[in-house]
Amino acid sequence: RIIMHTAPRRSSVTNLRNGKTGQPARLQLLTSHGGKMHFRLDRDETTIGRKDDNGIVLTCTKISKRHAVVLRTSDGYFLKDLNSSNGVKVNGTLIAPGEYCLLIDGDVLTIGTNELTFFDDVTDATRRPSASEDQYLKLVTILPSERKYEETVTIRAEVEAVEHTHFRKISEVEDTVTLREDYEKLRLVHELSKVSPNDLTQLLLKSLDLIFEILPVDRGVVLLVDQNTGILSPHKVKLREGKATEQLREILLSSTILSKVTTSRKCLITSDACEDPDLGKAASVKVGQIRSVICVPLIAHNRVHGILHLDSRNRINSFSPKDLSLVQAISNQTAVAIENSILMKVSEDKVRQTEQLGRFLPPHVVSKMTQDPSFTFKKSGRLTTGTIVFADIRGFTNLSEKSGPGEVVNLLNDYFERLVKIVFKYDGIVDKYIGDALMADFGTLETEIDDTDTEFRAVCATLEFKQAIDEINAERTRLHKEPIAIGVGVNTGELLAGYIGSQRRLEYTCIGDTVNTSSRICSMADINQVLISESTYERVKTRVDARPVGLRQFKGKQKEVMVYEAISVI
Repeated sequence: RIIMHTAPRRSSVTNLRNGKTGQPARLQLLTSHGGKMHFRLDRDETTIGRKDDNGIVLTCTKISKRHAVVLRTSDGYFLKDLNSSNGVKVNGTLIAPGEYCLLIDGDVLTIGTNELTFFDDVTDATRRPSASEDQYLKLVTILPSERKYEETVTIRAEVEAVEHTHFRKISEVEDTVTLREDYEKLRLVHELSKVSPNDLTQLLLKSLDLIFEILPVDRGVVLLVDQNTGILSPHKVKLREGKATEQLREILLSSTILSKVTTSRKCLITSDACEDPDLGKAASVKVGQIRSVICVPLIAHNRVHGILHLDSRNRINSFSPKDLSLVQAISNQTAVAIENSILMKVSEDKVRQTEQLGRFLPPHVVSKMTQDPSFTFKKSGRLTTGTIVFADIRGFTNLSEKSGPGEVVNLLNDYFERLVKIVFKYDGIVDKYIGDALMADFGTLETEIDDTDTEFRAVCATLEFKQAIDEINAERTRLHKEPIAIGVGVNTGELLAGYIGSQRRLEYTCIGDTVNTSSRICSMADINQVLISESTYERVKTRVDARPVGLRQFKGKQKEVMVYEAISVI
């Protein structure tokens, strides 16, 4: 579903706080294309929610139908949570339902998965726009349709949108006019092909430049559909030189025209939208005084990625079907570039996801997860049975005091590099690094529910840790450095496993008494000793040589825990 945000015609408002006239405050949302959407808070009440009748519509399952409201008062702008299911955060802090929160320039609002930045134009107007900021983008407004006219609006002239530019065979060319038309299409496509496909911004600007070169267009706007929210918003704007007068500075787009093009997936060309007997009835067209329009959907692989809107305010009958044919040649190439940009971002996200998973998961598990199209990072946890390993360096504090910072870092990197390699060898998960300690999980993934070998693999890994330490010490002895020793604790039991953290950073981890007990067993281990709990021992006793150490009382546990030392694999 594609959503068009509409707003009443903008006008200057008197700011009652300082008596000056200025633009109203606004909320800014970054789109998936990297563009910025601006929602002007030019009403006394601007509601935010999932329903289409809100002032700001955000599509997200975590957003209520009527989620929050921004109130404009003489004392400033206030945000109020309308008893929503998931609440509203301002700068990371949840506001209480019904509470009026004063918004300050630069505040970040978190509503569902969307982050909106509040800008108060009273103070923001003094800020000079940066060179990279599109000076006309904030001036674009999509005007609302009058509902009573929706059923009577018809399109007098429309052309089926084609995804591929058609070039006639030489045998079909009968005159020089046809030849010139095809040559011009080919030239336009060639000019666009010179722009790097990785630079969507430059390609959109080049598309508008070419259109302004061949057609009597006064204004051009490229609107893109946000892949996450489905919101149609302006992304690039161009005005003809010499036309950027006060009369043209307000760029008003007709939602009547945009919605027709979006739903029908057809190109619209109207000789005079103001005098068209059907379109002219729409208030959004009247207010915008749009004389002539070409509006083309940007379609690639049967998916609407946006709209190319071109208009002239001073010329009647400005555009012809031949003009539309040339515009389609450009729009087709532009739509493909937009889709390629989306696919590239998906690919980059997948690489980033693979790298993130690869930090704590063995390669074969990462490969399986990334090949599953349904896999996503979600804040969630599930009860499962797993084996937790803790290993740390004995006397690390004293060792750090005797060594320089660089030497300590090099030691830890070498130490972790060797241990992580062993954890992955036995299909374990690197949970986290805690100073000089390593926490690893075995058998906690959903794919390992039926795996009966996880405890044995965990013990095998810890025994191999000792070999890795021997190798490190051999090198340290050669360099006349003090050897190191580790202590290891292993425990098996029920725990909570899953992705935990914030929306910006999630980490896979395990929590619970099983984890705490493993850590405490590790702390009581002697130099280069691997201690395992009774619950782990019972699962590996036929395959691992172990000796009883005795009952131990750990903080927070009512019963003593029987502990064994794992010596070797049988």
